[in-house]
Amino acid sequence: MSNPRYPAIPTEWVDEETIRALFNDAMIWQAVLAGRFQLRLVRDRQAPPEAISGQPQGTRSQQLLIMDANRFVAKVHRYLRPDQPFLHDRPPDPKRVVIGAKMYALR
Repeated sequence: MSNPRYPAIPTEWVDEETIRALFNDAMIWQAVLAGRFQLRLVRDRQAPPEAISGQPQGTRSQQLLIMDANRFVAKVHRYLRPDQPFLHDRPPDPKRVVIGAKMYALR
């Protein structure tokens, strides 16, 4: 699993609140759940211990790409917990998202 080649468009570095609002306002996760965008796994590993991550034992730490066919839409992180459904948890945490002709990235 390799890192993606990001689109060659201007990038604006933003804080967590801003990137989450952009991701949510664009309804990207809803498009994933509706099958309009696809998930591509970039990294999957055991989450850090509960004392560090706040997640129970057996949780996976995953980085995912959200794609529209071969077009990059977003890069996200999520904790996949053993006690919660696969896709119907809360939306993942966005790290990069393309809105229009600009990429927003978490600083």
